Amino acid sequence: QPGQGKTSFCYKLIHDYLESHSDLPPVPIIFLKIRELVAKDFINNPFEEIGRRFHFMDFNEDEFILIIDGLDEAYMSGGITDSDLRNLYERLKKRVNKKIKIVLTSRFNYLNTGDSCLDGTLILQLNELTDKQIINYCSNFKKTFA
Repeated sequence: QPGQGKTSFCYKLIHDYLESHSDLPPVPIIFLKIRELVAKDFINNPFEEIGRRFHFMDFNEDEFILIIDGLDEAYMSGGITDSDLRNLYERLKKRVNKKIKIVLTSRFNYLNTGDSCLDGTLILQLNELTDKQIINYCSNFKKTFA
């Protein structure tokens, strides 16, 4: 649901990845919020739409991690249907470049985990943070962004 940490998870993932390398990481990360895109264009041609913003990447050849945040927001505000979502999953899975690793966040009820388009996909559900985890996260966030 709203505020449960999907975007914070993305920031934490990026932070931890960058912190684990003393220099630039070997594999670049692209972080994109779906709400910054035209949802229907993204659904119909995800890599073309992303490529317009990140023209320095070769989506057919380069290895990178693509973090896409907020699929549920596209569904709620962009007139996206269940069929559109299934088509998007298929397009992401059938991408030409298998060196692209994709993380896609969404509220759980916008995802039918039984759909065949998700076969072979790792699906994670965020649990609530403990008070100690929240304090630790805030401390790290403050150090990073203050």
